[in-house]
Amino acid sequence: MIKAVYVSRLLGVVTMLVGVCLTDIAQVAAADTTWSQSELTRGYVVFPHTPLQVLLSGRKPIPGNSPEALTANSNRRVYIQRDAGRPYGGPTIPPDGIGPEFVPERAAIVTTVSCELARGEYRSVQIGIHALADNVRQLRLEVDSDLDARVHRGIDAQTRDMLHDYPNPVWPHLHDVCLDESAVIDTVEKQTTAFFWITLHAGKSTAAGKHPGKIRLRAAGGPVAELDLDVTVHAFELQRARIAYAPFYYAEWGRDSGIPEFAQSDEWIAAILRDLAEHSHNSLVGMAYGVRDAAINFSTLPPADNRTFSFLLPLAKQVGLTTPEIPIIHFAHNLKQLPEKPGDLTLDQQEQAMGWYESERMKHGWPELVAYGHDEPPYPNPELRRRYAPLRGVGMRVGTAMFAPAVYGLGDVHDIWIVRSGEITPEMCAEGKRQGAEVWTYHCDAMSFQPLWERHYAGFYVWAYELRGHTTWHYYAQEKFKLVWMRETDKRPMPTSGWEMRREGIDDYRYLQMLEDSIAAHPDHAAAVEAKAWLADLRARILANDRHIASDPSDPLPWQEYDRVRARAACYIDQLGPVTNGQIAPVVSERRKDEAKPFRGQSLEACLAGLDSTDTSERRAAAWALCELGPEAARGVGRLVELLNDDATRVPAMRALEAIGPGARPALPALRALADHPDGFVRLGASIAAKAIDTGS
Repeated sequence: MIKAVYVSRLLGVVTMLVGVCLTDIAQVAAADTTWSQSELTRGYVVFPHTPLQVLLSGRKPIPGNSPEALTANSNRRVYIQRDAGRPYGGPTIPPDGIGPEFVPERAAIVTTVSCELARGEYRSVQIGIHALADNVRQLRLEVDSDLDARVHRGIDAQTRDMLHDYPNPVWPHLHDVCLDESAVIDTVEKQTTAFFWITLHAGKSTAAGKHPGKIRLRAAGGPVAELDLDVTVHAFELQRARIAYAPFYYAEWGRDSGIPEFAQSDEWIAAILRDLAEHSHNSLVGMAYGVRDAAINFSTLPPADNRTFSFLLPLAKQVGLTTPEIPIIHFAHNLKQLPEKPGDLTLDQQEQAMGWYESERMKHGWPELVAYGHDEPPYPNPELRRRYAPLRGVGMRVGTAMFAPAVYGLGDVHDIWIVRSGEITPEMCAEGKRQGAEVWTYHCDAMSFQPLWERHYAGFYVWAYELRGHTTWHYYAQEKFKLVWMRETDKRPMPTSGWEMRREGIDDYRYLQMLEDSIAAHPDHAAAVEAKAWLADLRARILANDRHIASDPSDPLPWQEYDRVRARAACYIDQLGPVTNGQIAPVVSERRKDEAKPFRGQSLEACLAGLDSTDTSERRAAAWALCELGPEAARGVGRLVELLNDDATRVPAMRALEAIGPGARPALPALRALADHPDGFVRLGASIAAKAIDTGS
């Protein structure tokens, strides 16, 4: 039964995606396509086109960032951005897929646009328009549907100039994917292709079932082109993600940085937070940074005249962005620092401040506040360890963006590891759970001209690694790192195609989360058994081929499979019945453990004896205590080497051997043997430990 329904469901998805392939780059010449007389009379043809591929409107694609910054794969025009000679992040794909010279194949010219969405969901479709013998002027699109619909098109030359003229200009690569809310394209030049972007929304009370509609296009003085709009709304409401989707948001950051000055008003801040909520986010990184009178001084309780409490937190809740279950990461406060100078809060004062806020947030339904630590800390970093280790007991958790070496060496003094994408491994995630840390991910140079990458990273990547949070640069954080744009005459920020696909990725996660909930509620149902096996296979495929290091965008999933996965998950949910978030036990925030505490201050002999315990937590605690002893723990080298063979104790054992230094030379063969370990985090830790032993640094 489930397979029959699944096949039927997929037919609608395939209809929407007919005639498009990511690797086909407009090799069909206009002379090779036979157009009907009605199409020739109208002057253009209309076709659905996957939103996972950019349709560049109005100019030829940019060939890459710069010769100095990019190296090209000659087979696929895939680029690897480099920073100081090392790979930086992974494949960045300039918008080189579908230029304005693209000619659709005959099979792409269909008369029906189909899509599915759940209650509460937004869904985007892209409509291509190819002009034939003459320019097409004043082309207008209308959507006739009982669902809410927003219509966008590519930006015009005047808007490009405006984005160039900003004090912190929008990077030219992003111009090609900026979407302007308008239902009129001034001109589609002959033998070129332009596009409209339609975002549909089903409200939480929208009736389930078919919602037929029409898409009509009319050029100045010409006949109407009409497409059937075939929308199916599922009977279930798409549940919120129970992990943090937390974009970086800086109202102001340095000279000529942050969002434009006009967008720093209360009205614009409200529009921005609403935009984040409508794109499926549920948290923030950097709340209050640069917002007037929003920095929190916890020296007095309650803090006086503070707009974080009077404006930002109530507003974020009102627009549906935040909930009590999902933390936000806050920058603008005077907590999470070791008291070292007059005026610094004592640890007792910090604990009292967090006790006060905990009471207030439970009263008002506000989220937990997490402190942002030292950004992208280098490792080794004894000064940071000196400052952070005493803060383990203070109420506010701390998290920060970090590379894998800092995760290995400083993870034990951070509650939340916000790890750069492409550097996360299964063993890193497992070690995070052992240490009581949450593993999140970020990518500060993920560009919105990569809609397929954006969707994968926000959705399948996060789900496969079972991460607890996801963040990227969003609102005018740094030059080039802009995933939305805005102008003063608008009432809300405008999207990019990558920004829209980021929402699609988050919604992929939400569908898979809902399916896992349904499976857990009905584990013996035949559909649950089948779905569980399917999800296990899907996760294995994703973990086996990380797109950050793949040379082909079809790894690990071809683009056609994204919507098929979504459709199949929805079909299983229909079969098993949805489970709402209210029926699920709330996720408890992880708190880093002070694992060395049971053995801290005990004799070396007691620590060595702890290494032989049958209890894994005791062996880990003893190894961490030896790490704190450093060279004094040299007598434990032999036993620590034995722990390298155990996944559960390997990292604290490596850290202890590293801290012992040259006195741990007998461990070098075992550490170097780990160079062949299948997990990159293990290889990294072994390499760092071996270097410290071999060089004494």
